Amino acid sequence: MFRILKRPNFWLVFLGDAVLVGLAYYLAYYLRFDGDVSATSLTQWMNTVVWIVPLKLACFFFFGLYKGMWRSAPQLNTLEGNPVQRGRDYADYGDYEKRE
Repeated sequence: MFRILKRPNFWLVFLGDAVLVGLAYYLAYYLRFDGDVSATSLTQWMNTVVWIVPLKLACFFFFGLYKGMWRSAPQLNTLEGNPVQRGRDYADYGDYEKRE
């Protein structure tokens, strides 16, 4: 289970998840207060986000969310080739599953 910590891709995804969890938590506050987040509520958010994000990431890790995450990723080479072709490949990716 802890071998995954040695993979550099894990840390990239882990950091991305941390940012997305924090943004989702802020969006929840934003929607809760109808877009008018007061200074008091923002202070409350800042005090709680430092607990929520690590707790969520620990749950993701210990429940095996990161195990095998690259098996289900599409096998498209995104670093090479024509950007138009890459976009077409991404757009057609869902169609490949339907045809098979």
